[in-house]
Formats: sequence, structure tokens, C-alpha cells
Amino acid sequence: MALLPLAGCTSLGAASTDGPLPTPHDHGYGGFHVAVGEPVTDTFEVLLNHGDKPARITSVELVDTPRQLRLVDALIGGGRTESHQFEPQFPPTHDALGPLVPAEGAVLQPEKAQEAEGGALTGYLLVMGLEVTQPGKWVRGGYRVAYEVEGRPYSLEVVAEVTLCTDDFLEPDGTCPMEE
Repeated sequence: MALLPLAGCTSLGAASTDGPLPTPHDHGYGGFHVAVGEPVTDTFEVLLNHGDKPARITSVELVDTPRQLRLVDALIGGGRTESHQFEPQFPPTHDALGPLVPAEGAVLQPEKAQEAEGGALTGYLLVMGLEVTQPGKWVRGGYRVAYEVEGRPYSLEVVAEVTLCTDDFLEPDGTCPMEE
């Protein structure tokens, strides 16, 4: 598995740039062997609230992604104690992500509020369940998080590629490299 910054990538759409959730840098990783119909967990994405008001997530969806790769569910974890980029099942089975809640409706407190409570500023982990529905080598292009702050809607779009391969599409050495 390799983690690579994606140089020269462009935005996936008209994502709001004035919201309190900053857009992470474009990135991608690959190398994951999966089975058709068996959901896996992607836990690499961290959301931060740089504003001074809570932000409530209204939806999470995949963008620039083929229909053969679907979002099973999206959860928010907090208080992570270690990083798990990928797990071969969904939902995840370890507790290093802290308590998990549905992403839709989750409230992300501002960093200032977390700091005032004496909490560690680790951000909120976006935990996505992904499922391949047909054999192949499939690439998730990114994701969109819609959210609101005091009733004002915002959208955050992130180029975050992940490559998943089923058995028949692995390289001869058993790897699943990123598309170049």
C-alpha cells in the first residue's frame, strides 16, 4: 500500500471555500485487495472545524467514482488514538477510532471549543464503508461532505483517490497499484 500526494489535480467541482471545514490537500492511496460484496473501511480522512460555531454534517457522498464502487455508510469517529487507513471489513472492529456515530447529523465542534474543554485536537475521523459490486480495479475519485453552520449550507469536496482490486485484477505479484 502506498500513500501518494496527487500533484496537479484539479477541484472536483464548485466546493465552497469559505466554510470553516478546510479542504485537505489532494491525495490518494492504493494497494487494497477486496472481495465483491464485502464492505471495507477507509479511515484516512480527517475533518477539522476551524470556525467558531459547530458544523452539522448533512450528507456524505462519493464523487468521480464508478457505479461499481459504492458508499455503504459514513460514520464520524473522534478521539482516535492510532491511525488505521484501511480495514478489510465494515464497520471497523477496533476501538482506536473512539465512539462512532452516523456522519449525517454529526456535529463537529470548533477546535477552540475542544481546546477549552482540555481535549486533544485530533480532528474528527470520517470513516467510510466502501463496497465493490463487480469484479475489477476500481478507483474512488473523492468525496463530498455537505454541512451547515447556523443554517447556512456549505460543501467540501476532496480529491481522495483509493484503488481497490478484486482477485482477477491484481498484478502478477499480488499487488493493486494506484492508477497513474
